Amino acid sequence: MDFDEEKTKINSDNNFNEDYIPKAYILDLKSEKKALINRKKFIIGKAPSCSFTVEDPMISRIHCNIVDTGNNFILEDLQSTNGTFINKVRVNKRILKDNDIFILGGHKFQFFIIK
Repeated sequence: MDFDEEKTKINSDNNFNEDYIPKAYILDLKSEKKALINRKKFIIGKAPSCSFTVEDPMISRIHCNIVDTGNNFILEDLQSTNGTFINKVRVNKRILKDNDIFILGGHKFQFFIIK
């Protein structure tokens, strides 16, 4: 697996725990960049402080996060302007399943659990 080093950088301001073992990753289907879910709260948006940054005018600065609860991964919209969609349904908070497709702005992402 090739991961974009910049997108999987350690950011101590974003709940990074060096003992955390990544159990999932996302693939931006537009840019084909992969990023490990390398912290318990993985934030996606335009802001440089996000775990995964996406340049898209339809994506909010702090758009959504993926939270590892230990048993599940939950995708949660963070009051974004244009919404978060899983499998074409707008959601506020939803458990992600392996291979789910979620959409933020003009970007489709696929979620994968590492087996």
